[in-house]
Amino acid sequence: MQDLYTSVSKASYTIVFLWKIKIVQKLEMTKNLILIRHAKSSWSPYKRKNFSGDDHQRPLSSRGNQAANIIGSYLSSKYSAVDKIFSSSALRASQTYTIIKSHVHSCYTGNIDAKLYTFDAKKLLAYIRSIDDQLENIIIIGHNPAIHEICLNIIISDDHDEIYADMKKKFPTCGTAHIRLKCAKWIEVKNNCGQLENFVTPKLISH
Repeated sequence: MQDLYTSVSKASYTIVFLWKIKIVQKLEMTKNLILIRHAKSSWSPYKRKNFSGDDHQRPLSSRGNQAANIIGSYLSSKYSAVDKIFSSSALRASQTYTIIKSHVHSCYTGNIDAKLYTFDAKKLLAYIRSIDDQLENIIIIGHNPAIHEICLNIIISDDHDEIYADMKKKFPTCGTAHIRLKCAKWIEVKNNCGQLENFVTPKLISH
């Protein structure tokens, strides 16, 4: 009888122990979000101040092409692969996507989506929160001010951190922020839920 009691106790202890491990693992689960502002675009044949063409169809400038390749090469050296790359449907963003994709391996086919052609941080957040939870590491290529505002909202602020201070001050074209989110599911993304792992720009990499 004593042996039976001991066996049951050990089994119960094992179940509780494994249950606690699963809780800890769940609490430690994270998502990795890399946000990229599209590379520098062309305003030709207009000037930026008096632009009257189709904003959605503005292509990358030669400088933008170069910058996207710099960022793509950098990402390739830092990350062996990501799960998926998402991009705004705007031409300047989709061209940035094509260049980034040529450098960075993704496990799933990328997605160029008109919903990401937005300058509204709330709409961008809603899109992020709708992403499939089987995706753990993703890249989103979009537009300012939405990209910058999302970063300022979801990243835990640390003005003493030089990288954070640089990102907070300015998010230039092809600026790239890697955010580690303390979330098990994308729907859980909210203010102050992420840690800024890195922030780079083509200029910073080139110098």
